[in-house]
Amino acid sequence: MKGYIVASWGLYWVTIDTSPDENCFVVARNSQSAVALEQNSSGFDYGDVCAERIKRIPDDIVHKIKKKNKGFLPWPNYVHENDEIWEYFNLCSEWVEGRETIFIDNKSYSIASIGDIYYDNNPSLVYSVSDYLEKLDKYENGYLLYRGQNSASWELKPKLFRNSMPLDFSSMSDYEKWLLKEFKRKAYPYLETKPNNDWEWLALAQHHGLATRLLDWTTNPLVALFFAVYQSQEKFDAIVLIYNHGNQPIEITKLESPFFVKDRVIYEPSFIDKRIIAQHALFTVEPENIEDVTLSKDRSIYSLSIPPSSINQIKKELSKLSFNEHTMFPGLSTVCNEINGF
Repeated sequence: MKGYIVASWGLYWVTIDTSPDENCFVVARNSQSAVALEQNSSGFDYGDVCAERIKRIPDDIVHKIKKKNKGFLPWPNYVHENDEIWEYFNLCSEWVEGRETIFIDNKSYSIASIGDIYYDNNPSLVYSVSDYLEKLDKYENGYLLYRGQNSASWELKPKLFRNSMPLDFSSMSDYEKWLLKEFKRKAYPYLETKPNNDWEWLALAQHHGLATRLLDWTTNPLVALFFAVYQSQEKFDAIVLIYNHGNQPIEITKLESPFFVKDRVIYEPSFIDKRIIAQHALFTVEPENIEDVTLSKDRSIYSLSIPPSSINQIKKELSKLSFNEHTMFPGLSTVCNEINGF
């Protein structure tokens, strides 16, 4: 038809006033198409859904995706993390003030949680050390572990399983054994006490940055709070995870090797390193098939978020309570940093 112009594909931010937990990014040709996708998918009525065009999708990206799909374009459709559109526009998902927030070109788009909407459960945010300790009171039942993270968006996954396995190895366990073998070979000149078994070797290596199947936890909630705010960018939420595992630490004498665990277990290491002592450290040991392992009924994970506006104040409060770099990382390097005022 003469004069007819086909609308270009675009990235749309779709919002639902009555259910902001379903706010999302959509690829569509126009706002009506973006709205219709959400209405058809979730059953919202006309007028409940709005769509704002954020970006035009370049023709070369459209052609690339069409070619990849053998002439078929999978749109209109939702934009998911790690797909081509997400990566092309460099979308970044972080948590701010207890809500998932997606950033594009320094603009933010917020998604409320289901708890906010349906259960009037506002994000559990921590504004001070005293506020944190008060909020912990309701989690006192059970065998509790604590873990602090600089970012609330990080996966709860050991370093070994965060990256793909090198092609030279047939399994992640084989790769981990090689890493530990190299650590043993090169660590001897620096050891004050030699570990007695692979469990102790892994614990020592983990605390000095080696990729292992161990995930760091602590029995001291203030240690976890320190690690949540320590080296934080103060742009996004930090987080403390509270893990009610339901089981006591394993007796390693009953398990031949950490490389063959079939379920998540708790490992409490011997005092083979000053950092392990200072950080009240213990670990969950994760099996190689980590994606297939589910939490049993007697285990629960809770979280407390620290918004960016509170991070610096909490750092100061923790330092007054002697939770600082010097006490958490005992050694001559931190002594010098403290003297230098770092």
